[in-house]
Amino acid sequence: MIQRINFIRAAQSAGLTLEEIRSVLDLRDEGSAPCRHLGDLIESKLLDVRRRMHELAALEVELERLRARSRNLDPADCSPDAICRIITE
Repeated sequence: MIQRINFIRAAQSAGLTLEEIRSVLDLRDEGSAPCRHLGDLIESKLLDVRRRMHELAALEVELERLRARSRNLDPADCSPDAICRIITE
């Protein structure tokens, strides 16, 4: 039982969902070695992390651009019907 709990904690730390962990445990409980399945799950997680990192890098660039813009805009130049020119030009 302790090994199972330790596995669950480690799998959660690796980013696996409880449903994914259950699928691994189900294979083990059925007498199958879940290594290939777990390897596929890890590969999928890694691809997802890389995709999210790419998205976050693009967001970082956009936020840097907006921050620079915010430092150069004069609020007095904003028209009454505009909400904020930092976001919309």
